[in-house]
Amino acid sequence: MKKLSVIGCGLTGSMLADSLAAHMLSTELWFDTTFLDHDIVEVRNSPGNHNAVNGAGQKKAVVTAARLAEYGLPVRPISQRVTKKNSNLLLGDTDLIIGAVDNIDARLLMWEASSGINAIPYMDIGLQNFGFYVSWTYGDVDTMQYSPKASTKKKQAMPNQEKQPACELVATRLNAAAAVECAARSAMIFAFGHDPAHIVS
Repeated sequence: MKKLSVIGCGLTGSMLADSLAAHMLSTELWFDTTFLDHDIVEVRNSPGNHNAVNGAGQKKAVVTAARLAEYGLPVRPISQRVTKKNSNLLLGDTDLIIGAVDNIDARLLMWEASSGINAIPYMDIGLQNFGFYVSWTYGDVDTMQYSPKASTKKKQAMPNQEKQPACELVATRLNAAAAVECAARSAMIFAFGHDPAHIVS
């Protein structure tokens, strides 16, 4: 069974969890998924956070994993902050890392961890001034920026590029729901060679 680690269970992470669950249930292709987040759900969390309804005061990773476990999906929570010291222990046995974090320092750590642990592919869901984006980091590739509305890909420097490793930007100018759906489908295609949007009944 393919192993997936999702880092961050806030707004995008909680939405991603539900999108992944829907695709796994519809295709019967399963990730063994670990959700990692050291933080707790707060009442002030956005109503769009799928953990905020009944999870206030509880660990985000625990609430997220419990929601998917209700469907019988193989999940486990880790309520720890991923650091340089523990990243190999927490992430070294995974096939794919998806980051749903909200700051550049956390992203840099994920990039470093993924490149240092047998070059594990890392997918990032983030928010910049043009909206949400989804990007991949897996070895040395050109930095690309791609708009779904454009007819061709074109190279363009991303903000803070001097701090970032080479990556391939899959899509940008998305809303949160479109970004997590893009990430979930990309993960299914990467792991199983199957696009869940193309289901033959």
